[in-house]
Amino acid sequence: MKKKVNKVRRTGRPATREHLQTPQRMNPLVQAFSARLSAWRQETGKTLKEVSADTGLSTSILCEWEHGHRFPSVEHLQAIAIYTKIPASSFLVTKGAKRK
Repeated sequence: MKKKVNKVRRTGRPATREHLQTPQRMNPLVQAFSARLSAWRQETGKTLKEVSADTGLSTSILCEWEHGHRFPSVEHLQAIAIYTKIPASSFLVTKGAKRK
């Protein structure tokens, strides 16, 4: 019986997303962004489809951001900040970080 081995892509990342599913391995900025975006969407009662239609972003990318599988580019972060009327820096504040 062959042993199952995770292959590594040319980017150096594992071929599976298992490494992203454990919170202790997720980047704190990614966690902060995904939690803040998800919380905002729940507070406003908007669906992924509504946000997608209003921003021009795909529902799949929004879903991946909310689950912490991906992180937006600077341009997309700015677009989300403008759409939500939340400063971009507020999306990146991690738990336990002191604000001045």
